[in-house]
Amino acid sequence: REITPNRQHDWIGQRSEEYQRLYPLGSKEVKAGQGGEAVFELFSNGYKTGKDAYLYNFSRDACMENARLVTKDYLGAMRVAEEHPKYGVDEVARLHSSNVRWDAALKDNLRRRKRVTFSAAKVLKAQYRPYVKQYCYAEHLLVQRKARWIKFSPR
Repeated sequence: REITPNRQHDWIGQRSEEYQRLYPLGSKEVKAGQGGEAVFELFSNGYKTGKDAYLYNFSRDACMENARLVTKDYLGAMRVAEEHPKYGVDEVARLHSSNVRWDAALKDNLRRRKRVTFSAAKVLKAQYRPYVKQYCYAEHLLVQRKARWIKFSPR
């Protein structure tokens, strides 16, 4: 027997056309306030840290300690960059990478000499990978993209 794809290009487990009559969970039009109907008016890609191992944890204390170490590495790199302007950002980041994963956004913040301070108040409860409560260190300077995460985060 020959298997052929349907209109949605599904080969196996082809979806039912009945689903097309249901409300979408969300749409860009509804989110932008341009009409339409959806179950949720607001949705987001979430808080993209690029450093989940350092900024999320089941334990509030462990999350706080990891965040303190990330902040310490970042500030150490900042100090070296200021004292030795001849060093490139990549070189400085390599010298201070014990407790942080350097990505383009964080290197850019270092290049711009953006300051960060550690604060235990930035450890918040978070919904992590759809159904798991964890703690997150919410310092926007340390992450790739914050999106609308703060609107969804419990206080």
